Amino acid sequence: LWPLVILAAFGFYVSLVPLLPNDFWWHLKIGEVIFEQRAIPQTNMFGWTLPAAAPFTYGAWLAELLFYLLYRVGDVALISFTRTVLAVVTFGMIGVEAQRQARSWRLAALPLAFLALMALNNLTVRPQIWSWVPFALFYVLLTRFVEGQLDRRWLLLLPLVQIFWVNVHGAFVLGPIMVAMFLAGEGLRTLLRDPAALPWREVGWLGAILALCLVTTALNPQFGGIYGYVFNLMTDPPSQGLIMEWQSPTPSGIANTMFFVSLIVLLGALAYARYRPTPTEALVGVGFLWLALNGQRYVVWYGMVTMPLLG
Repeated sequence: LWPLVILAAFGFYVSLVPLLPNDFWWHLKIGEVIFEQRAIPQTNMFGWTLPAAAPFTYGAWLAELLFYLLYRVGDVALISFTRTVLAVVTFGMIGVEAQRQARSWRLAALPLAFLALMALNNLTVRPQIWSWVPFALFYVLLTRFVEGQLDRRWLLLLPLVQIFWVNVHGAFVLGPIMVAMFLAGEGLRTLLRDPAALPWREVGWLGAILALCLVTTALNPQFGGIYGYVFNLMTDPPSQGLIMEWQSPTPSGIANTMFFVSLIVLLGALAYARYRPTPTEALVGVGFLWLALNGQRYVVWYGMVTMPLLG
């Protein structure tokens, strides 16, 4: 009952998050253009500070098309409802993973509450909502595989998910990065002859999945150039310097404050717990913590991979 109450309250809150005008409507219009013209635009259409003929990459073209298809069926209400469903499903997956780690639904409720509170400023309707479920799938499948809970063939889902992910949002780069982290961590465990380490054959399977994920990221209109699009976006001076969500979190507001509180609680739990994180858990946790400290929009990813560890 505890995590269900938290999840229900979170879903109720998400359904009330208003539709901001600056980060949704142009995506919806691009989706309409793609649907009607059966082609993805290649030039700037709505940036008034740029000439209309300026090249522009619509990296989230599939997310935009999905928005428009939902709009045709159920208007804005169906789009907002879809956002709520995606959030509840994603956080429910992480809650189940936290329960599996903690072996207690009550103990899993605390990490789930932290995660929900940390994500409060990352819930607006925009292409990122289509990244939530793929990210959670990557984390859950990889975690259960290295713990011997899943057959290796389940990981073949990841390259397939990557095909969808690379066409909906730039966060797709986190998929191969996460697989690489698990590969490095499990390779180190096997090298150190950890009694619970994977055999080299299974470590090699992680390497094969990483290669497949990198190959399937090329299945998009930009092919390998999609990485350049993401790099340019993440290093664009106006975006990095003027947009709040690209700034490092400060202990102000509920979401940012709970991020720092959760970090303190996690460090305290690690200091006093009998359990010691594996090299993989440490690498994934520190890697995504570094990412979160560099931008508020990345806090949600940090929360997904560290809250089960807190449990």
